Amino acid sequence: MTRTLDFFFFFAGVAMAIGANGGNAMRMDLATLLRNREQQQLEAPQKRTDTVGNPCPSAEKPFPCKTGNTCIPMAYVCDDNIDCLEDGYDEEAEVCTAAHRPPFDEIRDFLESEKHWIMPMLFGDKSQYKVAHGLAVSQTVDDFKRRVGLSSHEIANLRDALKAVKEGNEAELEMLGMPHSSWNEVSYIFSKLIKSGFTA
Repeated sequence: MTRTLDFFFFFAGVAMAIGANGGNAMRMDLATLLRNREQQQLEAPQKRTDTVGNPCPSAEKPFPCKTGNTCIPMAYVCDDNIDCLEDGYDEEAEVCTAAHRPPFDEIRDFLESEKHWIMPMLFGDKSQYKVAHGLAVSQTVDDFKRRVGLSSHEIANLRDALKAVKEGNEAELEMLGMPHSSWNEVSYIFSKLIKSGFTA
């Protein structure tokens, strides 16, 4: 879509140059338009489009800002000072929440291993990807409910599960359908969520 709009504005500019100055001015105006377009692209911050790997190869500055090509040290992330000057990405609430949560992949793997009971009882028909992302970035249980779209019944079960883990009440989770053999894993992940401020 962006490329189509670029071509549209480019050709609209060429047409205006021809109409205003006659056909003889076309070479000069076309060259000027191309130079101006290249200069604008160099000056404007560009959103990252790469999706594979970390675009910041330096061990000293491994955190990529969302736009531009700025990389910053991890110590600068969520330090109450905006270091990603183009977009403030290093201080966004979701980034700072995720910095204290289990990694997305760990949450997703946990949901996959416990999917037979945990998905229907706590998260309904929501996708594991959506639930894992929501658990990684939602600041509160209410934020998670809104983000994922849980029903009142599902959120009540989630609150009960978090409370059960906080109190070490394995039997409460077994009443929600958790197999006895899953307690250690459930307790481990939910305790990490609780310690990061995600509480009932």
